[in-house]
Amino acid sequence: MPEPVDGYDAGQVHAEITLAGDRITGIAVATNGGPPVDRDASEDRGWDAALDLLDVLHDLEVHVDAQTDRGLVVRTKPGILAHLPARASVTATAVCAGPPGAPRLCRPLVLTAGGSGVRLGLSKVRWLAELARLRVRSATLHPDGEVRLDGSAIADSRVLLRTAARALTELVRRNPRFARLRGFLADPVTG
Repeated sequence: MPEPVDGYDAGQVHAEITLAGDRITGIAVATNGGPPVDRDASEDRGWDAALDLLDVLHDLEVHVDAQTDRGLVVRTKPGILAHLPARASVTATAVCAGPPGAPRLCRPLVLTAGGSGVRLGLSKVRWLAELARLRVRSATLHPDGEVRLDGSAIADSRVLLRTAARALTELVRRNPRFARLRGFLADPVTG
């Protein structure tokens, strides 16, 4: 934080936000290596306090650890489903530079899934049905919008991982649903 604001000292800030489901249960903030100070995270104030904090931070380095309490299914594109098993650990790391109103991803955003990883589901499209045999352990979003996937791959499935990564890259760079995400890219690609 370049200057003192909203009860925070200028300098390096370390914040720890604890969630249970979609509810923030705790926020602790430490500046310049000092002791953490709890912020108001009561039921009606948790998200407001977290968003207020984000509104004043510059040059973010983010590390998120999460564990699912039940399985999760995400539709990533019509016909493609990503299945995350119950009790899977998920980690996300990213570094952004810039002021709160215009942060830009300056190092890749890396998502990793522990355990058996994320299983890509079946599709009506024939070549995508092969993805059902893939397990993705990590996905990386680069500052230019490129997506890379890493996972357990059988024989020729590395080609399928690269094909899926290229398709996701195109989604990030061109699909209107990702327009908001493109605002965080260091080299935004308009589509």
